[in-house]
Amino acid sequence: MSVRINNPVEIPSKGVQKRKIKNTVYAYYATKCYRNEKGQPTCDRVCIGKIDEKENKLIPNRNYYEVFDQQPIAFTDTIVKYGVYGVFENLAERYGLTDVLEEAFPKNYKEILTTAHYMLYGDSALYLMESWSDEYMTFSKKVLSSPVISQMLEEINVDNCNRFFREWIAMRKSKELIAYDVTSISTYSRNIEDAEWGYNRDKESLPQINYGMFMGQESLLPLYYRTYPGSITDKVHLKYMTEDTEMLDLKHAYFVMDKGFYSEENLRTLALDKGIRFIIPVPGSHLFYSEMIDRHGREIVNNYDCFLDDEICFGKKYEVNKYGFRMNVHIFYNPEKAPIEIASFKARLEEMKKDLSEMEIAPSKNTNFAKYFDITQKDGYLVFTENVDAINKELSRCGYFMLAETVFELKTLDVLHTYRRRDTIEKCFDNLKNELDIKRMRCHRSKTMNGKMFTSFISLIIRSAIERDLCDYLRKKKYSMTQALMELDKIKVIYAPTKPSGYRLLNPLTKTQKEILGNLNIPENFLD
Repeated sequence: MSVRINNPVEIPSKGVQKRKIKNTVYAYYATKCYRNEKGQPTCDRVCIGKIDEKENKLIPNRNYYEVFDQQPIAFTDTIVKYGVYGVFENLAERYGLTDVLEEAFPKNYKEILTTAHYMLYGDSALYLMESWSDEYMTFSKKVLSSPVISQMLEEINVDNCNRFFREWIAMRKSKELIAYDVTSISTYSRNIEDAEWGYNRDKESLPQINYGMFMGQESLLPLYYRTYPGSITDKVHLKYMTEDTEMLDLKHAYFVMDKGFYSEENLRTLALDKGIRFIIPVPGSHLFYSEMIDRHGREIVNNYDCFLDDEICFGKKYEVNKYGFRMNVHIFYNPEKAPIEIASFKARLEEMKKDLSEMEIAPSKNTNFAKYFDITQKDGYLVFTENVDAINKELSRCGYFMLAETVFELKTLDVLHTYRRRDTIEKCFDNLKNELDIKRMRCHRSKTMNGKMFTSFISLIIRSAIERDLCDYLRKKKYSMTQALMELDKIKVIYAPTKPSGYRLLNPLTKTQKEILGNLNIPENFLD
């Protein structure tokens, strides 16, 4: 994108003197005021450009940018891709994202939006933005060099981020259910202080940071994230994420979580200490799960009263007081899932038999080997037989699934549907890592990493909004998100100073482009 110094700007409100020379009006700006040798007030003035009397605008020269310490506005005399920018701009304004960013980052919010726009294309190598901006319309309207981007990322600090999160969440529904989950992001750098060895979800032998995120279950938009050291387990860190709800003023937070967060301490913290309602699966390995299935499991199997309308499964709610507070436990049974789990369990048994036949020393008593087999050691080899009671008990639990919750207003079917919507946060993590290219941090310092994670979060908000609104359309057309963005990129504009926006469409919109814009609720004349 080339740089022009004479793109019209507003006339400064103070310090400007106009002088007409022949048929041209020039603007002079007072750069210094003082008294001369005679004690009379005077000024040093410099010409900052010409006055467009018809539009009442200043056509600046180079002095203007030096005096006001601004960079010339960048635009193109040729053609630029506008479609994705236009959609990004429209959605950011619709959801209040632009206003919240401007309030939290008044100095460089346009640069943050430009970087988030660039990352939407799936490239986190920010040093390539300078050449990218030659082809695309951008929020900053100027070329962002690598040093400028690095400085911008380092200036994104925790206080400003938290200010953004509070305002962003305040614009969403106060009682919206929140999906909470954690993923890990790997790095090669040894200078990122939170990068530590821990459970790596991508099975990479690299240090990592953990990335915990809140996501709205109704809006399907990311609300908040926090990074923390990679060696800390998800279950342990949940307590500290709940503390953030006070900072974020989430007074009526409802958490929807995966079973990895299930523990007595965590549930007591949520229900008793923080007053946070939750929906969470009860792990099948937990003693409480076994007790509930043994006590109530047979009551719902093929029981018409427990049949869930639009599901091929049965379910029933039971109220319990397990950890010193009241909660509902919903037991589900899926007859189609049962034979699949039985076959899987049978395959595991055969695999364990094979492993036992190759062992010379008996395995530990706290393993599944000891749970499902009676094992004795005799003359240097193992003798084992199936523990039929334990195996039958495991088979009797196939097809079951259990959810605990303290929302209370939801019916059993609604609880199931609400929990299933939690998979949107998994999709969101996948987008963050693979579509926005944040699977590995391409940063060498903690400050730069923090800024990059924030700009990628802004990009993730817009991508989530686009995917949510286009979901049905993309499925129907068998398009991918990438194909939709490529179609929007075909919408191009050319500089036209007589138009309200300063640009005009190069060509009429195609049918597909109109359909995409229509599904995003963006008018066809969105350029103006």
